[in-house]
Amino acid sequence: MQVSQEIQARIIEVAEQLHAENSDKFPTVAEVRALSKADMNSVSIVMKNWRQSKLMPVQKIEETAPAEILELSNQLASKIWGEAKLQAESKLRDAEQKFNDERKELEELRLELANECDRLNTELEQITELKDDAVKAQNDAETALNEALQQIEQLKSELQQSQQSKLVEIAKNKELEQHISTLKSQLNERDADLKALKSEHSQQLEQRNEELNTLKSEHLNEIKHIQQKHEDQLKTLQTSESSVKERLIHLEKELAVCLSKIEQSDKYANELKELLAKNLSANLQKQKNLENNA
Repeated sequence: MQVSQEIQARIIEVAEQLHAENSDKFPTVAEVRALSKADMNSVSIVMKNWRQSKLMPVQKIEETAPAEILELSNQLASKIWGEAKLQAESKLRDAEQKFNDERKELEELRLELANECDRLNTELEQITELKDDAVKAQNDAETALNEALQQIEQLKSELQQSQQSKLVEIAKNKELEQHISTLKSQLNERDADLKALKSEHSQQLEQRNEELNTLKSEHLNEIKHIQQKHEDQLKTLQTSESSVKERLIHLEKELAVCLSKIEQSDKYANELKELLAKNLSANLQKQKNLENNA
């Protein structure tokens, strides 16, 4: 993996700064990565080379004695240099061992960190996918909720319209009942008038009275039939509001027929009154003629 010069310079600068603050040990990869803001693999590679560069000077040992030692004594210089060489070699072996151990440890740490980064990247991708799915599910839920709210508002509006229509139909039914009650009262009044006429002219109206009673009975039966049908239609109205208008139209037609028959009955009653008046006038004229002849 190639690391750019800019990133190498930034990582080495941070490592040098941390090492200057604490020269007893090398800074860790995590510390350098946190300050340099570089990726884990780049920091691991650059730090590995940097540590090697820091340890390499220890391996450079002079093969010949310095000029200062030669000036004192060749024998003493040889002993001193031999001792120094032994110490240097010992330190070199220790440094090499320490370097190898640290390099192995750093390599293991680098692999471990690289694997951890890969695992975290995989988890991040999974979390991102889950987040996208969650956002999509949330959007779908919001859309479904808005549609449900619109349907609820529409149902509320339809229910209000249905209730208002029902109230109007109930008011019309009450008016119709009052109208039928008025018709019954008028019919009862006409029945009372006919009974008064029958009591005055019982002999002449006996046959006519039977016909009138028959007609009245038919009218009452028709009115009762209309009332029964109206009650049935009112019951049906509670379960089927949509057919109220058609039933009201049908009732109005039947009521019109009933009113027509009542008008015919009134006309028949008026004709009967005229006939009775003519008969009464004729009877009075006959009585007057008899009195004159007498």
